[in-house]
Amino acid sequence: MELQKPRSQSEDPSDSDDHVYLKSTWVVTSLRHPVLRVLCCLAHLPLSFYLGVTSPLLTSLQAPPRFPVYGDLVKTATAGFTWQKLLFQLALSLSLLLFLRIVAYPQLAQHLWNWKTSYRHATQTFSKLSRASASDISHGVRHTGTARRGDVIALHTFVAGSVRDTPAVRLKVLNVGCCKGSWAFVAATFPFLWAAVMCAVRKIAHGSALEEWFFPEDMNETWTDLTQNKLQQALSTTLLSLSCLRMLVTLDWILQDREYIRVLFGNWLGPARRVYSDFLSVRILWCWLSTLGVAIGGVYFGAISMVQNEWIRWKLEKEDGVDDLESWLVNASWNTLLSSLIIALDLLWVVQDWDFPSFASPSGLRMFGLHVDHIIFRFPFQFQLTFSSKWIGGFLVMALLLPLEICQFLQIANYSPGMYAQYVHVTSSRVFPLNASNSDPSTFDNLDATSRLLLQAGSLSRHFPWSEWDRAPAFIVLLLAIAGLLWLSTKERCKMCFAVFLGLSGAAEGRIKALSRMNRFVPATAKRDLRALQRLRILHKLRARSDSFCIGLAVFSVLTVWLQFRAIWHSSAKYHRDLPLQAPGEAYAALLLLITLVLLHQVHYRYCVKLEIMVLRNQLPPDSRYSLWRSPRLLLLPFLVELLLCGLFLPPLIHGHVYLDEERYSLPKATLEVLPACPKPLTMTISNQACDLQYSYPLEIVNMVVLLRLYWFARVIRNQLSKQLIADKTTARPAIFSMKEVSADSLWWSFRISFALRPSKVLFTLFATLWVSTAAAVSIFERPFPSRLDGEDHALWLTLVTMTGVGYGDAYSITIGGRIAIVLGAVVGGLAFMSLMTSEFLDSLKGTKREHAVLSAMDRLKWERFLRVCGAQLIQAVWLYHRAEANGTKQQGKEKLDRRLLKAVQQFKLCRKRKPMQSTNASYVLQKSGLSTFYSREVETWMVSRQAEIAAQLDSLEQQMCGLETSLQALL
Repeated sequence: MELQKPRSQSEDPSDSDDHVYLKSTWVVTSLRHPVLRVLCCLAHLPLSFYLGVTSPLLTSLQAPPRFPVYGDLVKTATAGFTWQKLLFQLALSLSLLLFLRIVAYPQLAQHLWNWKTSYRHATQTFSKLSRASASDISHGVRHTGTARRGDVIALHTFVAGSVRDTPAVRLKVLNVGCCKGSWAFVAATFPFLWAAVMCAVRKIAHGSALEEWFFPEDMNETWTDLTQNKLQQALSTTLLSLSCLRMLVTLDWILQDREYIRVLFGNWLGPARRVYSDFLSVRILWCWLSTLGVAIGGVYFGAISMVQNEWIRWKLEKEDGVDDLESWLVNASWNTLLSSLIIALDLLWVVQDWDFPSFASPSGLRMFGLHVDHIIFRFPFQFQLTFSSKWIGGFLVMALLLPLEICQFLQIANYSPGMYAQYVHVTSSRVFPLNASNSDPSTFDNLDATSRLLLQAGSLSRHFPWSEWDRAPAFIVLLLAIAGLLWLSTKERCKMCFAVFLGLSGAAEGRIKALSRMNRFVPATAKRDLRALQRLRILHKLRARSDSFCIGLAVFSVLTVWLQFRAIWHSSAKYHRDLPLQAPGEAYAALLLLITLVLLHQVHYRYCVKLEIMVLRNQLPPDSRYSLWRSPRLLLLPFLVELLLCGLFLPPLIHGHVYLDEERYSLPKATLEVLPACPKPLTMTISNQACDLQYSYPLEIVNMVVLLRLYWFARVIRNQLSKQLIADKTTARPAIFSMKEVSADSLWWSFRISFALRPSKVLFTLFATLWVSTAAAVSIFERPFPSRLDGEDHALWLTLVTMTGVGYGDAYSITIGGRIAIVLGAVVGGLAFMSLMTSEFLDSLKGTKREHAVLSAMDRLKWERFLRVCGAQLIQAVWLYHRAEANGTKQQGKEKLDRRLLKAVQQFKLCRKRKPMQSTNASYVLQKSGLSTFYSREVETWMVSRQAEIAAQLDSLEQQMCGLETSLQALL
């Protein structure tokens, strides 16, 4: 919904001061629910704790330690001092800082929020208008200079509730313009940019004298005595402390928020928030006590480390064997997935801010632990630093927590025991330090009891030599989180808008009065119908958006299953999966579970929207709109079928094998001396005297049913057609379709119309879906046998030649699953695709009526030209024959002229008998078609303009109705 201040509400003279405000557009308000924000912060804590105590790096005694980006930064800054290195690092650091602060960040802020240019343009315009029409400006309007209070721009954001007829919310926002968040941006991006530049410089200077000048620390292997396990303990404590502080800051923001929660979420925890906001001593005391508890009790006295050590000691001393649940969850794949989920929660926390992505601070939201909403530090030369309430949380997450967790994810994703002087035990698969007995005894003396126990018993986490594909779900989660962040940043962008209230002109006032008088005479039924049409338009948009989201989830679920089988087969090619611990693909199962739950929620939401649409169209009684489960069978049965199709999959932590035995043909009765042999890969069974095909699949083959979710692609065509037929302002077109008995929601009707309008897109979508899905299914089903089809390239080739009808037999399916996939996807689907393509090709050869009229006119012109030529030849032959008789030509010459005359007469006769193609009405058809085209174009232009005018009038009437209702509510 678009949140802005309506002009009809600016009756108060004080409103004229609000010439600068923040315009917010929100797509998803449910993400901002305070309960969900608190739950996300709480979920971050156990995930960080679990990842810290199960890390295999706790058993590494390698010195110096390794840590991506920040470890290289500390090593370069603290080891190997030379004058050349010092000057180089100072110059490089200053250059990068100036680049990020002066070049990169202003461009980013200019692209996202357009702060600087918009504010300068608005202030100049406001100054000119104020000087030019000072007498017409309301007495409450002040000049530009008063709009800045301590170099903090006074913005206003106007929030409307999601429920209709709720009062608007006015909320001031403090912002420092294009400099807001600049140093947090610099602190977050500087280490990564510095690491990239240093890597490039190191490669350029490799093997030269510059390497000894700029990188002398590379010559010293032991630049510090700190071991890897101590660094891991410090990192875990730091991340947990920052996570606790983030939760405290988020709680402080939520408890201080009154306007958003009161309007959008039913005044959640109203009494508690009122006490927290009104009594400053209570809020300040809670903030400082909680912060000191985390800093002093958790970090200084080591309460966080003590809890971690107790957990590790309890898990190591527990003798449950290797078949407990933790043995399934604690491995490199799960650690990588949990690390990506932690980063995704951080990105979700960024999106959950009401002023995302600008992080504007409301002017009433006090800073954490203080009684003011912003602090300004002034320096000479008009330089100042401004800190607002959002700065603490934004800097805590964007500059400290998120970069550290990204580096931790990179370390876990690239982990291998050999990199950190470790080895994996053969039976338990635990990670132990390499050559721990030969280490310095002082190293063990400096360790606590828990660290010694870890070195003796091994890490809690197991490490299995699986394929690298088993860690891909973590990257998929990150891609999904980043894609959602970018999509929401474009859809929910906060923009600075500037409104200068100079009063209304006489014409505008007269128009408003006329619309008000006309609005009084509008019947109540007409108003209700207008609201229903407006609601229908919004519901159609919501359904199309939900369909697009479900299509993306269906594609990701199929991709997840394909990657899961790829990881399983690549891991099982070298390692057995007989033990319950050795079960690759579990991370994919967890990701598939998450995708399925979200998809089922979207299916339920979509059918709720469809139920309301059917009620507004009078297809269902009004009393059925409150419960989807009590709806008629017309809606309930498709809903249950879709829930079944989208909910079928194999849950995580379930393993096994599916054994198949297919009898291909029987063997003849053999003698005792000669026993017939079966060709490979068939196996002979002596009892049945038959050749059978015996093979097995992992139990994850059940997940192939997710291919059924590709039926969502049928709704892509319907949504694209709806965007063309149902425009934003044409709310009456669905009613027109209903009157003409045209079901615009029918998938078959949408497919036929879309194929007639845009056949190329329909054919490409159908071909790509059938080709890729069939090839993926064939490659999965044919994996048990070493053949060409166990790779995706040959499976794609087989599917392509089968769909086109060539049937090149260099490879063929052996298993029953592969054959069914080829028959359904390639044979049947290929026949449908080739039939549609052939029909479109034949239709393109037929031509239109106008093209036939042009051909007819061209044929008539050709016939008339040939008729004139034949007539001229006949006249010439008659004249020559006449002259020959007059001159007394010889008999031989007369016979020659006589034959020429007869030939010309015959050609002229044949030409007259051959009529041209539609020669009688070709020109008439051309004239009529051209005139009809002209008339249709003009009428269409007039209809479009008329519909736009009617839609604008309806919108203005609706706005006036909203203004009148708001005024009546204010009066009441």
